[in-house]
Amino acid sequence: MEILKIDQIDFNLIDYSETYSSNAKYCHHVRYNKKEFFLKTPPMRIDTLFVKKKIIEIGLEISVELDNFFKELDNKLVNDFKEENGYKVFKVTTKKMLLESGVYSRGLKLKLPNTENFKTLIYNKNKEIIDSSELKINSYIRIGLELSSVWCNQNGVFGLYLKPHQIKLESNKNCHIDNYNNDYRLDEIVELNKSNNLVLESTLDTVINDFNNTEYTSSASDY
Repeated sequence: MEILKIDQIDFNLIDYSETYSSNAKYCHHVRYNKKEFFLKTPPMRIDTLFVKKKIIEIGLEISVELDNFFKELDNKLVNDFKEENGYKVFKVTTKKMLLESGVYSRGLKLKLPNTENFKTLIYNKNKEIIDSSELKINSYIRIGLELSSVWCNQNGVFGLYLKPHQIKLESNKNCHIDNYNNDYRLDEIVELNKSNNLVLESTLDTVINDFNNTEYTSSASDY
C-alpha cells in the first residue's frame, strides 16, 4: 500500500467506486489508480484543540502547497459530480460544499475518531504509540490521511470524508509548514496497519452522525 505525498498526486488518476447508500446519503469511495487513496501530509501546526465525547477536533495551520492541493481537489470533485458528467445522483446545483472536516484558507479542521470500529493512532518521533493527551497547541504533526468517501444528500449538497489513520508528532525545532522538503528526509510515517485501513460503513455512519452537529461549509472553490 502506497502513501502518497501531495507532489506525487496526479488528479487524473482519482476515480470513484459504484454508488452505495449510507446514513440516508448516496456515497462513492474515493480511489487513486483503482486503490484506496492515502496521503501523507507535510508538517502542520496545531492551532486549536477541542475534545468532545469520543472525538477530538484539531485545527491545523497548513502550507500553501497543501492548501492549493485541497482547492484543486475541490474543483475536481465539483466537476466530476456535475449532473452532466454522468453522476446523476450527485446533483450539485448550488456548488455548495460541505466537508466532514472543514477546509479554510491556510487551515484544516480534522476530527479524530476514537470508537470501537476505528481509532486514529498517534505516534511520537520514535514510532511509539502515545495517548492523544500528548497533542498540544503549537505542536507540529504529519498525518497519514485517507481521502475516503464522497457523499451527497437529498438537497444536492455533497461532502468529502477525510479519515485520519495516523498522526506522527514532529520535533518543533527547525520545523516550518512552508519549508517541509527537508522534513521528508526524516523517517517515514509508520506503515498503516491493514486491519485499520478498511472503510466500514458502520464507522462512516457513526462519524457522519457526529459531524451533522458541527458542519463546516464553504463555496465550491473558495476556502
